[in-house]
Amino acid sequence: MSVIESRMNVDMVWTDEKPEKENTHLIVYYQQEHGFATALAGRALIGEQEPIAKIYSNLMTVNAVNYIPAPFWPEYRLYETYNNKVKDSSY
Repeated sequence: MSVIESRMNVDMVWTDEKPEKENTHLIVYYQQEHGFATALAGRALIGEQEPIAKIYSNLMTVNAVNYIPAPFWPEYRLYETYNNKVKDSSY
């Protein structure tokens, strides 16, 4: 069941229930960077996982070349992934 959390101009749509809070690392990449190096590295870390949340805001903009058949969705996507170590260990 999706959960929607709103904070000022930002809406977070959790695809399942909100995850528990824990210490973690955050990896951010920009998909439309020239050369796509960060996007390729980011997608390699994520693999085939589905996002755990989608983040929307009325302050986001979409590039003018956003068109069918492959539109860019105006959202940030939040993924959860772990390395080969135990989930609760620090690395």
